[in-house]
Amino acid sequence: MKGRGLALLVPPLMYREAMGFVATAIHMLTADNFCETVRLTYDTADVYGINIQSTGWYIGCASIATCPRSP
Repeated sequence: MKGRGLALLVPPLMYREAMGFVATAIHMLTADNFCETVRLTYDTADVYGINIQSTGWYIGCASIATCPRSP
């Protein structure tokens, strides 16, 4: 599934460019962008919404520290 979001970017970006886009988007988030907290299988995630260049994006942030570890 790695990279499936790349096709959504206009113009399409290479992996390294897309990672830069994601990092920039995360830095743009504020408390005002918070939408909701959702339950995941092993944890919860905070969901944020942001509009970048007239395109809406949802960004989910979850801590993996509480996820079960494989032996």
